[in-house]
Amino acid sequence: MKQLKKIIESKVKIRFPDCDPFNHLNNSKYIDYFINAREDQLIGNTGNPDPYSPFIFTFKLAWRKWGKTRGFSTIALIIVIALSCNSQDCSKLPETFRSYTQAISLVKSSTFKIKEGANTSDSSWITSAKYYSCDGITGYFIYTTIKNREYIHKGIPVNVWEDFKNSSSKGSFYDYNIKNRYPLKLN
Repeated sequence: MKQLKKIIESKVKIRFPDCDPFNHLNNSKYIDYFINAREDQLIGNTGNPDPYSPFIFTFKLAWRKWGKTRGFSTIALIIVIALSCNSQDCSKLPETFRSYTQAISLVKSSTFKIKEGANTSDSSWITSAKYYSCDGITGYFIYTTIKNREYIHKGIPVNVWEDFKNSSSKGSFYDYNIKNRYPLKLN
């Protein structure tokens, strides 16, 4: 049996819009960074077979100001996160949703065959991008902008997702290959 890591470390770029005028991370953003780091670690082959089991990790934040790294301020936080989740199988997701918020929430809480993220650190406006596929052929694409708004697309082929991940400009790739091509329909 593979020995699981007890302390996991993640380095994350702190985006300027997440900081207050005193160059501190806004309090409301802390939990977002913690949850994202936890998900990134689980997706990143930590060996944890149960994403909802409690575990401990050390979280390091890279402070940013005006787009330039001014140095690292290490915040060593040891957290125990225990989630109780009512995860559903992705095949039970509805064809249409009442709202985009509902769609994003249901997709994120469902179990998928493929669930992975892309490195968007070089993007000027996409702060995160994740792909969820039930059948390994097409799937949902959820991305977050620098204004902390989430958007979702449906029916994106896995090869388009792979090309997005490998693109040198995530924003340009999105504009030319995804935007207006894969809409999510509402009721």
